[in-house]
Amino acid sequence: KHSDRVMFLCRPYLDAAREKFLLPAQKVFLAPNGTDINKIYFDGAERKKARKELGLGKSLTVGYIGGLGDEDTIGFCEESFPMLAKSHGAKVVFIISYEDTPSQREILAKMKEGLGKAGVEKSATFLFSMPFEKLYKYLSACDIGLVPYPNFEMNVVVAKAYDCVAAGLPIAVKAIGNNSEI
Repeated sequence: KHSDRVMFLCRPYLDAAREKFLLPAQKVFLAPNGTDINKIYFDGAERKKARKELGLGKSLTVGYIGGLGDEDTIGFCEESFPMLAKSHGAKVVFIISYEDTPSQREILAKMKEGLGKAGVEKSATFLFSMPFEKLYKYLSACDIGLVPYPNFEMNVVVAKAYDCVAAGLPIAVKAIGNNSEI
């Protein structure tokens, strides 16, 4: 109420906040969601280099970009990914925004524990705090983009989904509600 302007990343949140807090229209705005296609794109030459650097070979590779917390990265490491790794020889590259907080360390430890219990820890690569200008190289190395929200119906498409599409990747999400449209 006392701010000059309030930015929202999706229309449903903006509408709900305006109604709940009686925010005047001139104080709120919707930030365009998307990605910078001049910085995130597919590059075949960088794909070859990054796949060699990461030891991916010709394996089916799932790529995850983002933080640790709101996504179900632990469930992916314990359940979904081990099935892919064992049945298709898949690998996963986690490109994680990482500040080394206690909660991030705990989530990362649980992810690695899940991979270890399933015997697929060597099929996972972790890259931390990737500079944005290098992100396209490692996304180009992947075959599928992962958006692992467990029980979240995306009324708005998150930025990581746009980044994956810009890099030419199909997206894997849990198919509930609006997510089935993706």
